[in-house]
Amino acid sequence: MQRKAPDVFTAILLGGVIAATIDIGAACLISDRSPGFILQAIAGGLLAKASFAGGWATMLLGAVLQEAMGLLIAAIYVLLAKSIPLLLRRWLVSGLAYGVLIFFVMNYVVVPLSAWKSAPHFTPVKFSANMAAMLLFGLIVAFFCRRLGVRAEHTADEAATINFKPNPFEFGRGSASPIPSSDTVSVTKPAWTFNRTAMRVAEACFRAFVSASCAIR
Repeated sequence: MQRKAPDVFTAILLGGVIAATIDIGAACLISDRSPGFILQAIAGGLLAKASFAGGWATMLLGAVLQEAMGLLIAAIYVLLAKSIPLLLRRWLVSGLAYGVLIFFVMNYVVVPLSAWKSAPHFTPVKFSANMAAMLLFGLIVAFFCRRLGVRAEHTADEAATINFKPNPFEFGRGSASPIPSSDTVSVTKPAWTFNRTAMRVAEACFRAFVSASCAIR
């Protein structure tokens, strides 16, 4: 139980930073722009068009804002997951749903309230590509949150062990001293199935994103 707080922090840090960093690369592919331009566009949320004349300073500001937003988005999901266990058990669906929520909140709430003062306009292809990027963002956050959930469950009740009383005469056949009926046997579920599922989902998202990016270019 003592590892619970560090696990929460780790899930937020890894999920937020990795998702936010990959999102910069996704924006570069979708817009066919350099990372520097994307970072300055992010800084434009505070400085508007003046950010494109700021050079490295506004690029750094954009990077800080992007990572801070990623950490905030991850923190919201992780804190919600602590109160809603379903977000841990159904992390794939929850991550995709969270990605959809991120897309609409960022584009139609945050951006209009920023210095840009207007919501972006997407073509159908770019809408799909940007949505795919946000779905990937949500999946990354949910993935690391799920890892948190697995550790928390294992720490709390040691992998949700299935305890049952063995038959003392069945286990003690041929033995002069049968096993006491108060003993229990623990059965745990294999962990490899989760990792295989995660890898397949990540691969599918990556293929969808690359396909969308190629269609744009």
